[in-house]
Amino acid sequence: MEKFKQFDKANCQELRSLLVQATEELEKKYGIKFNFGNMTYSSDSVKVALKVLIANPGDTNTHPWEIEARNNVKSHGYKFGITKNILGQKVNVGNLGMCTVVGCSNRVKKNPILCSTPNGRYVWVPVTTLRNIK
Repeated sequence: MEKFKQFDKANCQELRSLLVQATEELEKKYGIKFNFGNMTYSSDSVKVALKVLIANPGDTNTHPWEIEARNNVKSHGYKFGITKNILGQKVNVGNLGMCTVVGCSNRVKKNPILCSTPNGRYVWVPVTTLRNIK
C-alpha cells in the first residue's frame, strides 16, 4: 500500500477499513469494542469519532451499538422504569411478533427500547410495549 498524499471520500473509506483491521487485535486482547463513528476530512486531515466500549465475554460478533444499548439499560434504564432483568425477555410487538429486548437509548425519547425481531432486524419500540412481556 502506498502512502496517503491527500484525503478524499475513497481514502477515508479505505482508512476506516484499515483502522477496523488494526484494532481487531486490541479488541481480542483487552476485551473491548471500537466503534468508529463519523469521519470528516479536508485535503490534509481526517477527524474520526471513536467510542470504545467494554465488551462482555461472548460479545465477539456483537455490534458495538448493540453493546452500547445493553449498557444503557444499566446506566439509564431508571429513566424508563426498567432494569437489566428486562434484557433477553420476549415482548409482543404487533405485526413483528415476539421480539427480544436488547437495550435502550437515553437519546431517543419516543421509542427508547431496542428489540431484535425473529428475522434478525432491530426495531425501536415505546416503553409501553414492555407491558406485553411474556
